Amino acid sequence: MNKILDNRERAKNTIIAFWVMLGVYVIILVSDFMEYRLLTGDWMTLVRDADANDTRQVAVALIAMVFQIVLIVLFIQWFRRAYNNLHKAGEKGLVASEGWAAGYWFIPIANWFKPYQIMRDIWNRTQSYVGGDVDELSETYDVIIDGGSDHETAETSLNVVNMWWAFWIISGITSTISIQITNNATEMDAFQMASLIGLVSDVAAIVAIFMGVRMIKNSQIHQNKFLMSVKNKEQSTFGISESDEILD
Repeated sequence: MNKILDNRERAKNTIIAFWVMLGVYVIILVSDFMEYRLLTGDWMTLVRDADANDTRQVAVALIAMVFQIVLIVLFIQWFRRAYNNLHKAGEKGLVASEGWAAGYWFIPIANWFKPYQIMRDIWNRTQSYVGGDVDELSETYDVIIDGGSDHETAETSLNVVNMWWAFWIISGITSTISIQITNNATEMDAFQMASLIGLVSDVAAIVAIFMGVRMIKNSQIHQNKFLMSVKNKEQSTFGISESDEILD
């Protein structure tokens, strides 16, 4: 029997990780703004504080890297299980296998668009599977996500996913541009431009985090109803499992 796996706990953990990462990015934004102020200030202050600035920026970057790794692991676990459940429910025409739901994040070029297509599948297919039963299910199934209840309503528009991915890409592109300009800079104007672009990247990342939380909360409500819909279909051969194996 194919087991449709409950994804609520992973959603909770991922949302917590997103909020923690938001705090980290606020620290990054403040640190990057301090660097920008230093670069655009007077020369004597720059000479005096340059070493302290570099030490702070390295420390912040290392802290951010640790939390990013944790967030990536938790998000991909939630993401992969959500997609795996669609496969187990017999959904046809999905853009990737459940294994590639994790793998595409690490493939250059493909990771710029494939995860978005998979998330779009998760968003749309969990809703379409439930179909007209959404209202009925919402009356009979408790949605337990961040203290929510069965009376919670979920967004259905794909704009949530589109905005999350757009700001994620903007953050990645601007971060890469900032790093490249810094690595090749020989004039103060170039360092200042790189710092300013880095601030744009920070703001885009913060917006992406907010949109990511919103997306996961709403998607999980759809997934909860999807699980209940599968359970309620009398002809279904599926089972519901609370397994939390990492590879499920």
